[in-house]
Amino acid sequence: MSISFYVWLHIISIIGWVSSGTHYLLSENPNKWAKILFGICSLTLLTAGFGLIARMGFSMHSSWIAAKLGIWLLLSALVPIIAKRKPEKKSLLYKVFILAIVTAVSIAIYHN
Repeated sequence: MSISFYVWLHIISIIGWVSSGTHYLLSENPNKWAKILFGICSLTLLTAGFGLIARMGFSMHSSWIAAKLGIWLLLSALVPIIAKRKPEKKSLLYKVFILAIVTAVSIAIYHN
């Protein structure tokens, strides 16, 4: 598949992931579909990211790729866990969520 396909899939996945993650963290009782969408977008975000890495010829040993993968892994795991087990911390996690996304975007833009 082409680079443009992976770019669009990555962007659409980011939008869905952030939207569903925001709903997950800011609503009292997030609905089932927000939880499902968060998981699906998390998986497609990872898949599209690896597709972009392969198509653009980046090395998997790059530190910026490791940083972005770490941010993705941390947020994809923390959002459902904290939302279920520590609902009183959801507001704090939302702030961390947004800050981590801004960091990941900055890493992607300024990785050179």
